[in-house]
Amino acid sequence: MFVIGFAFMPLDWLGPFLSPLVLNTANRAHITRQVAWIPPMALCLKLNVDGSSFGNPGRASFGGLIRNDIGDMMHGFSGSCGHASNLLAEFYAILKGLQLAWDLGFCTIILESDSKSAIDLILEDDNNFHPHAIVLGQIRILRARNWSLSFSHTLREENECADWLAKHGVQSDVNLKLWVSPPPQIAHVLLADATGVLRQRSLFKTEPNRNT
Repeated sequence: MFVIGFAFMPLDWLGPFLSPLVLNTANRAHITRQVAWIPPMALCLKLNVDGSSFGNPGRASFGGLIRNDIGDMMHGFSGSCGHASNLLAEFYAILKGLQLAWDLGFCTIILESDSKSAIDLILEDDNNFHPHAIVLGQIRILRARNWSLSFSHTLREENECADWLAKHGVQSDVNLKLWVSPPPQIAHVLLADATGVLRQRSLFKTEPNRNT
């Protein structure tokens, strides 16, 4: 009979392999920032948009609103885009918002979205082979028209009105609804934005390990 003995070995040698997989919460600092919606300059309008997908992909919708330099809502929109991903819903929000702004004759627009991925893809020159190339091409056509148009990434806390309109779109099952006056559900958010009310945004910052 052979008896096999197992020796207990220290696990220090596993450190280099485990360290990328283990989150060291001791080295993470909780940071709170104060953020607020920033109005555009005079004679310029700001278009905030958002897309929403329940399931990603799942039932998807979009929404947005156009505001002037004192925070007044000029126009808004919301709608359903069927079964889609979050990214595609964001693209539809951008497309519908730009179409509305152009149809209304606005010529100086700052578009804000809280989807950095969507903004980055729109600003890329070579996206002809992207899965959403068709809607990206439609946005590209609108970009090329004779108007002043810029794109900017914003934070969720600065995009609450557009977020509400996007979520309303999936509840209505309407392809496109235009709002000529603000829905009462976002009146307090519009007022907060117009008066520069600050909101808290929490995040974690990884600090260097002082033991190394």
